[in-house]
Amino acid sequence: MSYKTILVCLATEQAAEQILPASCRLVRAFGAHMIGIHTLEALVLYPGIFLPGIALHYDDPRFTDFNREVREQDARIQDIFEAHTANKGFIAEWRSLLAHSEHASDQLIRSAFFCDLVVVARPDRESERSHQIGAQHDLIMNSGRPVLLIPPDYGDKLIGSRVLLAWNATREAAVAARAALPFFSRAEETFVLTIASEQRHSISDILEGHEVAKMLGRHGVEPDVIHTGQTEESIGAQILREAKNRNCDLIVMGAFGHSRLHSFFFGDATQFMLENADVPILYCN
Repeated sequence: MSYKTILVCLATEQAAEQILPASCRLVRAFGAHMIGIHTLEALVLYPGIFLPGIALHYDDPRFTDFNREVREQDARIQDIFEAHTANKGFIAEWRSLLAHSEHASDQLIRSAFFCDLVVVARPDRESERSHQIGAQHDLIMNSGRPVLLIPPDYGDKLIGSRVLLAWNATREAAVAARAALPFFSRAEETFVLTIASEQRHSISDILEGHEVAKMLGRHGVEPDVIHTGQTEESIGAQILREAKNRNCDLIVMGAFGHSRLHSFFFGDATQFMLENADVPILYCN
């Protein structure tokens, strides 16, 4: 099992510079085909009267400046993509797609269906256009593919030499453990982290961590099992701290596995990591 088609989502010039160096290194490591994608924002206007499901796309001289700005940004991002991928020994394919709604994620999700791995930048509200906000969340929830989030200033450092799986006995965590096998199989060291909560017996978490380790062991992976109790800090902050303590360069975790009510009272580790992670995160849902 490997990642042979990697979709790299380039929302802005900043995002392109942020994630292309590490993405190129991953593509070479897996012998993969890279697809760089940018969605062009569509100017969607709604009529004054309420017509459910109808949006009007105008091609009018009044919108010339808007269309020119969108096309110029697209050209700049393509230039960055080509500069990073030229003569790197792998196939790099560029795609510019016009968004057909007010959300860029619609086109990104459709493209992700035909890929093995999706790479995104950590969200940046200051540089993202309005139609791009929330695209990371939508890809994680709806693409059916593992989504790798790369933090700012990561450069071309290696991803996946020391991997931590955050395990919490959910469907999402089980999917993540399976989807990350290409990383696990290449890693120098792997860890399975379980965090006991007040609602669960610690012994159950310990046993589950070792069961996951045995499953991975049948794939030739030999993880160390880490078990700890929940502290006063958030689960997301605790996972990050455990990963940093072991110099991990990749965290694997299930995403958005709790109900809205649970997230309201206890916080959401997925959202915390989306906003604060300074190491790459592989999300699965």
